[in-house]
Amino acid sequence: MHLFVDESKAGAYLLVAACVEASTIATARHRLDALLLPGQKRIHMKTERKERRDLIAKSVTSMGQQCCVLDAGRCFPTERQARAACLEMLIGRYPRATTLNLERDESLVDFDRTVLFRATRGLSTRPIYTHASAADEPLLSLPDIVAWCWARGGSWRDRIRPVAQRIGVEP
Repeated sequence: MHLFVDESKAGAYLLVAACVEASTIATARHRLDALLLPGQKRIHMKTERKERRDLIAKSVTSMGQQCCVLDAGRCFPTERQARAACLEMLIGRYPRATTLNLERDESLVDFDRTVLFRATRGLSTRPIYTHASAADEPLLSLPDIVAWCWARGGSWRDRIRPVAQRIGVEP
């Protein structure tokens, strides 16, 4: 199992992990690449037009890649504390994940490594965790799409609900 992780800070703090089996990685990348417009390097929902958002959300749902929406709400004093709690819960939920691919945010790389080292210490096999940009790793678009739809709520959340499972995270 490979996890591709992105966050949303629009309102509640969300950390979304797309769960992709090794055997489906190439197909999933191909399907996401097919959604790119000429010259576009990545899909980023906040910059897409509504018609494109509709198409993208529908395409992601049809791919069937399950996503875990870790919802920390607003109950943590800081975003870093919310992120740490979400990452720890993610590791607890998927202890057999082989890789954890996080959307790169230079200000969080060292923080994430510290949290993940602590969270994976007791595992018999630790996942390999990396930070990458969505332009370099197309599958990082999956959690971005799901996080955006979930954070928007209403019909957007309804569209991706078939592939998204919400898990509350509390202090």
